Amino acid sequence: LGLVFVVLRVHARLPASARSVLSLGSGGIAGAVTVLGVAAAAVLIIGLNVLTSAAAGPAVLGAIAEAKAILPRTPHHWMRHIIYFVVYAPVIEVLSARGWVQGSMSRRVHPFFAVVAAAALFAVAHSLAAGRLVFPIGAFLSGAIFGAAVLLTGTVWSAVALHATANLLNTLLIIGGAHENIAA
Repeated sequence: LGLVFVVLRVHARLPASARSVLSLGSGGIAGAVTVLGVAAAAVLIIGLNVLTSAAAGPAVLGAIAEAKAILPRTPHHWMRHIIYFVVYAPVIEVLSARGWVQGSMSRRVHPFFAVVAAAALFAVAHSLAAGRLVFPIGAFLSGAIFGAAVLLTGTVWSAVALHATANLLNTLLIIGGAHENIAA
């Protein structure tokens, strides 16, 4: 709740040109279409992650085992996990990569290059967080889809919803063993 308050407070103090990308939308795409698009893109992202897991084969099994090992075991820890991975991380990552990096670059270069640069930053940041190069292609493609969502809807909040949905689905797939079965 505190993070949402801070984001809204900072957003209110930004100049109008910087606020546009943080708005709730440009009105160009209907809400129902945006929700359907977010769901479809989340499924696409999960499919890309599964395919990159399959392409990496046994090399990715260690990273999947590590991800599964850190999953919570108690309801209290699950609540913290969901808040972090489905709320906090998507908001912070999308505001950083899409709002500030992609938004700033789009005013100086073609939006395509801004999306590619933000997606590359997203992939590197996810790999560095893991301590090694893990899923760079999947993270880059996910970042590109998040960037395209911002361009299509005119708001970073569609990318936040997309990222949150993808994180939730990936967590469920790791719990269910889907990534392990495909990579094996």
